[in-house]
Amino acid sequence: ANLINNHNIDVDEILGLTFTKDAAENMRRRLSKVIGKDKSKEVYLTTFHSFALAMLKKYTTDYSNIKIVEPWFENQVANDIVKPRSYNNKDGQNLGINAASFLDFVSYQKTHMVKKGNKVIIDEGTPLFAEWERDGLQNGFNTYCTRLENARKKSFDDMLLDFYYLLLFNDEVSNAIKNKYKIIQVDEGQDTSVINLEILKLIENNNVAIFQDINQSIFSFQGASAENAFNFIDRFDDVEIINLPHNFRSTNKIISACNDVLSKYRGAEHQYNQFTNQKSG
Repeated sequence: ANLINNHNIDVDEILGLTFTKDAAENMRRRLSKVIGKDKSKEVYLTTFHSFALAMLKKYTTDYSNIKIVEPWFENQVANDIVKPRSYNNKDGQNLGINAASFLDFVSYQKTHMVKKGNKVIIDEGTPLFAEWERDGLQNGFNTYCTRLENARKKSFDDMLLDFYYLLLFNDEVSNAIKNKYKIIQVDEGQDTSVINLEILKLIENNNVAIFQDINQSIFSFQGASAENAFNFIDRFDDVEIINLPHNFRSTNKIISACNDVLSKYRGAEHQYNQFTNQKSG
């Protein structure tokens, strides 16, 4: 609202990205109270996934006849892969895990920019899996991707993965987005994934503002990486840190109770504060 009202930024030159549809709608409701309902509708406030899907539909034909994969279909594919190979199950890899664990593994790969045929990642982020299981996991991952491709279905992770590689290898698309948006604002930065940050890097033009609170990072089970709070400072140029230490939502009693709890888990925040102070000082 400040950029539009006081700094001559057009409404269609701002891109606002957040983690959930509810958060995007909440931002628009707040914005409409300041600049008006009609004007606020022209500001592109959306989720990373919705933005990726819109750009893929605009710049490629790959998503013209694609359906979002249903949970039952994903579970069916994953169940086939984790079970032993048999006459009726040629995709079986006998992984010795359940379908949900395998799907978590697949999601981890895609949020770290691993696509079919790439070497899968086995590290501290995949604690259920060991290096000696690599062949089965690699075959299982590739098979999962092939099954979805053959069914013309895409997961939400696929949207980000395909968008990332579109930007990476198509300068025309990445430059078009860079030229379109003078300002990119990211809400709930602590809930972004590794691939979210990489996408930002490919569309930014020294024009990104990211709002985040590392103490509120609670979506690691969905691929969010609290490390993005640190990596943002290293990955982007000329970063300015603005600390917002005052809480305007809660009473002193609530803040005091929360601080007592958080004081037992201060390692990450201490690291963050040290790092930002060094960078901004």
